[in-house]
Amino acid sequence: MTVPKWYVNDKKPWFKKYQAGVPKHPEFPVISLGDWFDQKTDEFAKNKAMYFSKTSMNYRVLRKYTDSLA
Repeated sequence: MTVPKWYVNDKKPWFKKYQAGVPKHPEFPVISLGDWFDQKTDEFAKNKAMYFSKTSMNYRVLRKYTDSLA
């Protein structure tokens, strides 16, 4: 299931800057923010999510901390 397309005025000037192949009318899946976050943290678990004060945290650890807040 996807969100219905909305009206987009294709004549807006910023569309001239779009690279070839970038859709003007993208479709978005219907999913909660929490489910999206879970999917992406699983998909990118080993990637660095943030850097701060000479330390970093990957998405797996970030998810662990956010789940403990929920």
